[in-house]
Amino acid sequence: GIDLSDEQLERLSELKHSSFARIGHTRIDIMNLRHELMKELSASEINETRVLQIKSEIKECKSQLTDLMVDSMLALAKLLTPEQRKEVKL
Repeated sequence: GIDLSDEQLERLSELKHSSFARIGHTRIDIMNLRHELMKELSASEINETRVLQIKSEIKECKSQLTDLMVDSMLALAKLLTPEQRKEVKL
C-alpha cells in the first residue's frame, strides 16, 4: 500500500464517508426509478408521459452519479502527492 500521513488518512476517511453515502443514495434512486419504469411498461394502459418522465429522471440520476464519481476521484487525487498518485495509478 501507499504511505499516507495522519492528515491524509483523516481526510480520506471523510471523503470515503461522504462520497460513498451520496453515490449509494443515487444508485438506489436509479434502481427505484428502473423498477417504477418496468411497472409502468407492464401496465395494461401505458402512460407514455410518465414513462418519458421516468426516463428523464434516470438520465439525470446517471449524470449526477458520474459527477459524484469524478468529483470523488478528483478529491482523492488532490489529497495524494504526485508520487502516491503514480503508485495508485491515478
